[in-house]
Amino acid sequence: MGDACRAAAAVLAAGGAAADGVAAAVRALEDSPATNAGTGSSLNLVGRVECDASLMAGDGRFGAVGAVAGVCNPILAAAALARDAAVPLSCGRVRPM
Repeated sequence: MGDACRAAAAVLAAGGAAADGVAAAVRALEDSPATNAGTGSSLNLVGRVECDASLMAGDGRFGAVGAVAGVCNPILAAAALARDAAVPLSCGRVRPM
């Protein structure tokens, strides 16, 4: 937990956005073998790791992934989708991936 707090604090101290600090904290948790997330996740019924992650920024941008396999840090995929959402489409639509 301390690594996650330090990762977020480093991003914020460098002037990064809150959403980037959150992504850094979650990445540290995903990388930790002590947590049931990312690298340390439990296996599904067929013996594979599948992860979910979501991120929402204060300005309304969001990104989420569900049941992704072969991704060490699903929060980074969700954060990338949130960054892509910074370019708005008409009528509140969301770009497909």
